[in-house]
Amino acid sequence: NPTNPQFYMERGALYEEMGQTAHAADDYVSAMLYGENKEAVKAINALSKHAYDDVVASLTTAVNMSNDKGFYYYLRANIHKSNHRLSESIKDWNEIVENNYLFYHSVFFNRGYCYMHLGQFEYALDDMSHGIRLKDKQYSYYIERSRVYRVMGQYDKAAEDLSIASTFDPSCVEVLQEKALLAAEQGDYKRAA
Repeated sequence: NPTNPQFYMERGALYEEMGQTAHAADDYVSAMLYGENKEAVKAINALSKHAYDDVVASLTTAVNMSNDKGFYYYLRANIHKSNHRLSESIKDWNEIVENNYLFYHSVFFNRGYCYMHLGQFEYALDDMSHGIRLKDKQYSYYIERSRVYRVMGQYDKAAEDLSIASTFDPSCVEVLQEKALLAAEQGDYKRAA
């Protein structure tokens, strides 16, 4: 039964235990090709932490073989991002956008996140704002964009984004931390404390 994704998942786990990470990555990708996305994505993300090159090679093969290129570009872009290969991640996000493979808020937001960490703040703001326009109920998007505004010295806009984020959860620790950093950068140490 060569199209049973569970067989690939089980064999991939065995290969991983044996230290044969290239074969494990190939099997997890095969499981995805035959329909087992959730567990295979989880497995390949975990594998990428210690076998990044093997995972990227397998996903590159999937990009070239599959009709669903957007999914594999998306997955590979996230793996690049989580392994701090931000320029590589941006290349994949660009492929998705330029070829209209996917039109998700997370594509733009994640590309903006990469731009932010590479110090390309204008690009980051454009992408993060586009992600927010597509899905404005993501409080984490407002927090990240407020960081960009803060770094750029646009404190009013940073405060505005944090205010919006706090409407989702007024006691969110991340919002409070960002408010403290913003106050400290403006010299209001009492409020920051």
